[in-house]
Amino acid sequence: MKPEHVRTIQSNPGASSTTQTHSCIRFSGKLLLPALLALAVPLNAQPWTWTGEGDDNEWTNAQNWDQASAPALNTGNNVVQEVIVHSGDIMATGTRDIGRNIPGSTQTVTGGNIIITGGHRYGVLTGGGGTGFHSGGSILSGGIFQLGVQNGTSATYYLSGDASLTASHFAIASGGADTVATMNQSGGTFNTTGASGSFIGHLGNGTYNLSGGTLTRTGANISIGTGATATGDLNQTGGLIDLVNASLSVSAMNGGVGTYSISNGTINAVDLGIGEGIKGTMNVGENATISFSGDLNLHANGEINFIFGESGISTMSFGGAGDIDPNAEISIVGTGFMAVAEQTFQLISTSTFSATPDITLVGFAQEASYLWNETTGQFSVTVIPEPSHMALIAGCILLTLVIVRRRNRN
Repeated sequence: MKPEHVRTIQSNPGASSTTQTHSCIRFSGKLLLPALLALAVPLNAQPWTWTGEGDDNEWTNAQNWDQASAPALNTGNNVVQEVIVHSGDIMATGTRDIGRNIPGSTQTVTGGNIIITGGHRYGVLTGGGGTGFHSGGSILSGGIFQLGVQNGTSATYYLSGDASLTASHFAIASGGADTVATMNQSGGTFNTTGASGSFIGHLGNGTYNLSGGTLTRTGANISIGTGATATGDLNQTGGLIDLVNASLSVSAMNGGVGTYSISNGTINAVDLGIGEGIKGTMNVGENATISFSGDLNLHANGEINFIFGESGISTMSFGGAGDIDPNAEISIVGTGFMAVAEQTFQLISTSTFSATPDITLVGFAQEASYLWNETTGQFSVTVIPEPSHMALIAGCILLTLVIVRRRNRN
């Protein structure tokens, strides 16, 4: 019997046979390569689920978990960790890090209360990444809440339901240009009350998507896009942003590109600064409440886009003045709007404007004009249907009346 790795091939009857020998090592290597690669990537460990069956409420007590050990507060290098908390009171002394040097670690909290004396961080060391799922219960951190700590890290956090998240301040994507981090809030509350400022895109690429729930910042500002390599995006399609004795900066003075888009949501704050850094953009849609008790500071690198929807546009209201750089830009986009009668919309309301920026009116299918009044600080746009459009509307109304009368007679 021939060895398995030797095969005889006889291509022509009667011709001498040729023997083809295959290398066992090469053949086996092709089969083993996927397995070897799989072994090189650590597999997810069995999840740790909190039971609270120990004689205290300490995170580090193995008796409080369903495994023979407690999950490390700060996951070591090349360790994928999955932690689940459904109920109970937990005390975590120190900093809680999820995802160091390797992606894949998760923390899921659906109930209970976790108190962390230090910071609460995801995607900590280069190459690391982590994900948080928080739909119930509360997490109280005595330090910073941070997504994407060092360059080359990634992190995502999902806050929903009636969950409560509290920290001294927060930073989303603070590692560097190769850092990517996202906060997704569809419900719950996120509260930060420390003296340090908070950042969305701080050196890295950070995004905050708010579709529901409440983001509260007390006593210190929120900056979007801070640092020469930073890109920050705050997308608000619902929910409430409440900056108590605090302001919002879109592209801070030490560089960065920042964008704030709002529709169907509410924001309350003191001052609004746009474009102090490389580029700051604010996109205003419909059905939003935008209220600032202080001033509007629209810098030379600042831009505001008023994007009309079917119901019109939202008003930006300021209790103070509008400090406007004449090199700033404002666009009024009417592609999604069609007036049925003459309508005037207030776009910005302040006590006064310091100058007139570059204003463009685009996309309106009907006659539209704007009024910028430096003395009163009022900025409005008026849309007037064309005569042919008005005639069409009148004709439709008349036809409807005729149809209704005929139906009543019948």
